[in-house]
Amino acid sequence: MLDAVARALQLTGDERSHLFALARPTRSLPRLLPPQRVRPGLYRILEGMTDMPALVVGRRTDILATNRLARALFTDFDALPRVERNMTRFVVLDETARTLYDDWEGIAHTSVAALHLYAGQHPPRPQLAELIGELSL
Repeated sequence: MLDAVARALQLTGDERSHLFALARPTRSLPRLLPPQRVRPGLYRILEGMTDMPALVVGRRTDILATNRLARALFTDFDALPRVERNMTRFVVLDETARTLYDDWEGIAHTSVAALHLYAGQHPPRPQLAELIGELSL
């Protein structure tokens, strides 16, 4: 049934995924998600990657770790307050991102779609609500 709706609406892949995520039954009680942590070995791998920028992106498109080239190319996420270490926030609100990407509108659309997908799969949480509120303004 959902396939037929997606075809009739001519949804993109991201939109179709979001539709299917919204149609899944939700849990009555939200389960607590453990804090995301990057293992020391992954930090060593990132820092060893000296020929390309690399990021570790977590839930809500939060930036969990970066290497030196990613900090130079995007922004020094490690220097930002933890609440501001978010890729969607960077893409939408940071003027640097608008000049960094040739297709900024496409990247912004994809970033917001990833956040929508996450929101559709997980019960609302204060951090997500704050991020969406900030981006909406």
